[in-house]
Amino acid sequence: MKSLNIKIIYFGTPEISAHVLEKISKEDINIVGVFTRPDSFYGRGKKLLESPVKQLANKLGLSVFEPKSLRMNDIIEQIIQLSPDLIIVAAYGLIIPKEILNIPKYGVINIHPSLLPKYRGPSPVAWALLNGDPITGVSIMLLDEGMDTGPVLAAEKLSISTDHNTQSLTEKLFQIGSNLLIATIPLWVSGEITPIQQNTENATTTKLLKKEDGKIDWGLHCEIIARQIRAFNPWPSTYTNFDSKRLIIEKAFSITSLELNLGENKSPGFVTQIEINGKIITGIVCGVGFLAISKVKLEGSSSQDVVDFVRGKTKFIGSTLK
Repeated sequence: MKSLNIKIIYFGTPEISAHVLEKISKEDINIVGVFTRPDSFYGRGKKLLESPVKQLANKLGLSVFEPKSLRMNDIIEQIIQLSPDLIIVAAYGLIIPKEILNIPKYGVINIHPSLLPKYRGPSPVAWALLNGDPITGVSIMLLDEGMDTGPVLAAEKLSISTDHNTQSLTEKLFQIGSNLLIATIPLWVSGEITPIQQNTENATTTKLLKKEDGKIDWGLHCEIIARQIRAFNPWPSTYTNFDSKRLIIEKAFSITSLELNLGENKSPGFVTQIEINGKIITGIVCGVGFLAISKVKLEGSSSQDVVDFVRGKTKFIGSTLK
């Protein structure tokens, strides 16, 4: 990025946002403040942890602010005093109110991990995987008072591979987004970009994922379940019940071959093994097809390769998951 004589405030919280901050901090720009979510308690020991963005900002010697809400008058006044020309948002976690949107001369720019207007809202990456989209992307947009409804400044496409889950795809999209952001800011500030208004007729909005969304219905098509496993990794995870405990299916793939021989018991949820090209595959019968599983995690235990899991849980083969 060429040298810009402007002041920037950065808003972000998780690890993916810290990567973006690290990237832009290496550019010749003036970051006058970093806003992040307050320290939170984590784990059984309730240890108080700083957000990844706060940790990085402290390391970089940047001023850090941790408001619980952005709607308080003293917080708004604080931002006014910092006098930003531009605010950058990347996975912050709080709604930016109108009073703050109107402060910077060049507005508030957000990295959104979808090709807007498709998949507005809180879970765009998961929904792209759930729907089996072959392509997604990232949008650099101006925030307004709506839910990801602001005009788009730049966008870049990305092909989705069968190895992607929500975590890995999100990380990739924010890597692309950080580079696109750096390329976009000087063009936007110099007036070389005309914002593109979103076509509301093509808009779709995602919902916030809940824990119960991850419960597997074995009566579904195996491909739908395979997509859920990728889409709900890491949250809310895709799970079933075995031996009175929650069993998370962390990695799996679908098989719908017409030659698939599942034996006499073809009821959904039945755990069995099949042989394909001389290799024994462990999996579960679905409403349509077969879900071959490779990595699982039983409640109270660590993640295991399915071969090791079956070796330790001999009753797993032949059981029916609910």
